[in-house]
Amino acid sequence: MSEFKTVQQYYASAGAKPLSGEDAKQFTLKFPEGLPVYKFQHTQLNVFDIIPFKVVNEAHPFVASGRVEPDGETVDDIFMYYEHVINKRGDAVPCNRMLYGTDCPICEERQRKIDALKAKGIKEYWKDEGVKALKPKAKIMANVIDNRNREAGVQVLAGSEFVIRQGVLNGAKVNRGDEEDKNSVFLEQGQTFTLEVYDPNIKANKLSEHLYFASPTNGFSIEVECVPDTYDGHDYAKPIRFSLRNRKQQYTRDIVDKAYDLPSFIVQRSYDEVKKLFYGVQESPNVTVETNASLNIEQKAPVAEAPKPVVQEAPKPVVQEAPKPIEVPKPAEVRMCKHGYRIGLDFETKAECSDCLDENTKEYSECRKVRRTIQSL
Repeated sequence: MSEFKTVQQYYASAGAKPLSGEDAKQFTLKFPEGLPVYKFQHTQLNVFDIIPFKVVNEAHPFVASGRVEPDGETVDDIFMYYEHVINKRGDAVPCNRMLYGTDCPICEERQRKIDALKAKGIKEYWKDEGVKALKPKAKIMANVIDNRNREAGVQVLAGSEFVIRQGVLNGAKVNRGDEEDKNSVFLEQGQTFTLEVYDPNIKANKLSEHLYFASPTNGFSIEVECVPDTYDGHDYAKPIRFSLRNRKQQYTRDIVDKAYDLPSFIVQRSYDEVKKLFYGVQESPNVTVETNASLNIEQKAPVAEAPKPVVQEAPKPVVQEAPKPIEVPKPAEVRMCKHGYRIGLDFETKAECSDCLDENTKEYSECRKVRRTIQSL
């Protein structure tokens, strides 16, 4: 058994930069100045340890939903969040629907596009470029220690959901029926857990067993081999292989105290703030943002009309509305399973979920179906 009360979520994400000035891009994350950031290198084998962090504030989605108490004893390891990229410039905002279960104006706009396509009889609506552009993207952060640069201490890794969830997790997979399994030699040295991940061979999700590599006192190092590549005009290190290796040293429990509180880097935005950014309305008159909502609007030629008499009207008084306070989003009402967990949203996050797989298959299947529906939106 783990010595921590673990959240047991293994997630994934792309990097983000801090805000810097009035005319800077809008980002989902804001990193403190001087934050040490870990980046993959293609000139050498990348070897690092993932360090859990304590769940201590309401910025964590599980805390906001009432799922986890910020008691300083519960820990998370690879932290997942969701964001919308709202224009060609690359501005991004958090998706409050996926993070907190509250309303999101961008998800609402996406649903309107889907409904319009369905009304036209288009069955594969998810292939529409407009629908795909408005889909929230899964991102991750993790605290890591670089095996080749331990003196740097804990650093923050940001990577794509695909790289971490499908890469690191598949690199830690255990196939008990396969004597040739490269990870079988580690089984007696560490804990295991089960998680539903995508299997490219069957092109579907399936339950798999993995070694708990993120345990600070009984974990494993991650090896990531990269090659040089280019995306969107930028050079980067592309991961091509993931595997585990024995750590040269384990850590004491207090290493978790030195890890960064990753959810605190999220720039929380209210429904109205997201709506203003998405539809191109900025509080600063000097900033104009071209958004998805303003793109692809048909420009029709004006129709000539007979001039109408000009009627002078008295100007209407401008009523200034008081600014609305920013609040941490509260969870929407959701259905609960017999264990008291949210159906779909908490799928495969606790040990009781494995019990349902064997003893409560109907509700387990329903929970998995709801989860897949959420992921497809």
